[in-house]
Amino acid sequence: MWNKTLHRHLVALGFVRLESDHGLYGLHEQGEIVMLLTVYVDDLLLMGTSQRCEAVATQLVTSFELLARGPVKYLLGVEVVVDRELSTVFFSQAAYIEELLRRFHMKDCRGVATPEGGTSDIEQERVDATQIDTLPYREIIGALQYLVSGSRPDIAHVVRRLGQ
Repeated sequence: MWNKTLHRHLVALGFVRLESDHGLYGLHEQGEIVMLLTVYVDDLLLMGTSQRCEAVATQLVTSFELLARGPVKYLLGVEVVVDRELSTVFFSQAAYIEELLRRFHMKDCRGVATPEGGTSDIEQERVDATQIDTLPYREIIGALQYLVSGSRPDIAHVVRRLGQ
């Protein structure tokens, strides 16, 4: 329901949804894309000139109960650093990784230089069933898969093997 309502509103503002990604909209002027808008459930990200973003944000805030938070700094576990002078965007999940280490009580773990820690085989140990029941293993694997899709494709092989 929310997505359909938002879609109708964005189309009324002149946005066109991409066929390849229904969470991405473009605003066109004279055949050029002048603004992008991404939708992830109820998180929206506007990309364009400050003036254009402010105008669209104002229209959205008057129609929906939204918070306009200004320039993006952190979104969905990803830190976003925009340097307009250099025309660069830098994405980092370092803070998300730190949060995972804290949440899963691994702040004091010993890091390794490579995803598999120098060994090609993940050792299979026998673990007491009570340990397995208390370990949020699926949650850990899901969090690692999110890292793979966001900024850490280098750990994809290990995460896939751990999830088996």
